[in-house]
Amino acid sequence: MEYPHFVGARGTKPIANMGKGNESLSVGHRVAWSEWQGTYAAQAKVRSNMLLSVMEGMSAEMAAALPLQGLTAQYLTASSRETKPGQLALVHSGTS
Repeated sequence: MEYPHFVGARGTKPIANMGKGNESLSVGHRVAWSEWQGTYAAQAKVRSNMLLSVMEGMSAEMAAALPLQGLTAQYLTASSRETKPGQLALVHSGTS
């Protein structure tokens, strides 16, 4: 592990600053992300292709958790067992 090390791998915040090349997001837009290290810091620099829009009214806790649920489904249908065209797969969520 390299130091200094900032913990955290997912989060949600409004965009504070935006680089060029992304017209679908703008400053103030609420976004969530997952699998990006250092996100427990006050601010995080995250690539725009890693950001998901957050619906109005959704809690920060829910918004931060959702990307991980999607990544789990993707992993189960692509990496754990390859799903081929024409095959069906049911991926459901369980919580504790």
